[in-house]
Amino acid sequence: MYIPRINWGLMFFCFIVVVFFQKSESMEAAYGLTITITMLMTTILLTYWLSRTRLNKIFLFGFVAIYLFLESGFFYANVIKFFDGGWLTMVLGGFIAVCMYAWYNGRLLKANFTSYVKIDKYVSIIKDMKLDETIPKYCTNLAYLSRAKRNDEIESKIIYSIIKKQPKRADHYFILSIVNQEDPYTFKYSVDEILPGTIYKVNFLLGFKVDRRINDYFNMVLKDLMADGTIPSRSSHPSLRAHNIPPDLKYVIIDNTYINDILLTVKQKITLNIYNFVKYIGSDDFKSWGLLLTMLL
Repeated sequence: MYIPRINWGLMFFCFIVVVFFQKSESMEAAYGLTITITMLMTTILLTYWLSRTRLNKIFLFGFVAIYLFLESGFFYANVIKFFDGGWLTMVLGGFIAVCMYAWYNGRLLKANFTSYVKIDKYVSIIKDMKLDETIPKYCTNLAYLSRAKRNDEIESKIIYSIIKKQPKRADHYFILSIVNQEDPYTFKYSVDEILPGTIYKVNFLLGFKVDRRINDYFNMVLKDLMADGTIPSRSSHPSLRAHNIPPDLKYVIIDNTYINDILLTVKQKITLNIYNFVKYIGSDDFKSWGLLLTMLL
């Protein structure tokens, strides 16, 4: 995935490294230690994967012993050059490791403060809202992005947005969710009709090498639903329907999570601060999921 700030940051740090060392010979220690640590990480990760495949333990032990013995020798040969430039590898690697730790645990902390509710409890309310013409029509197709793991649940803040915070009356409500798959090139989707003709749950089953272009994928889903007559293919407005203009669509991303600082330890507060920093220099859900014509509530 191309993240502009990250790529520009890498270029900036490359300039700093070149200016600091000045000669390629001076970068040998940093480069050698980087390669050695990469080799060790690869061996450890491969060992973990092989252990999950229930490989013969004798073969696995032999593999680990041979590779760790060889790579430990390389590591020792390069780590003695720590003060000659190898420290740079540890600083950069430590910075990335801290960011990864904060990102993973920051997401877990936010998830702990996110409440989920059963969709079925609010189906009748949304059904009545759709028929209530005293509520201004918000749009024809309204799509929310959800991270709920269970298919019958949804974030309470999404229900709050639909019902309480400026009630959003629409003809069709879509709950979009991404289900990550181990197969890197998996691309599937499923549509569950929660309330016939009104509420739909769309699950995108995507491998980790498939771009998260939800805007494009959801347009494919809408075209399929229009083709089989599940939803109208033309706008409900007469002036637009006469020109075969498709129905309007709005996305809503709700990314704010209330977290009571009093309930957090010092470590958790630091983790969340680093998480917010990494998120700032990285990419938000609008860009990473390829959404257009979106709004944040």
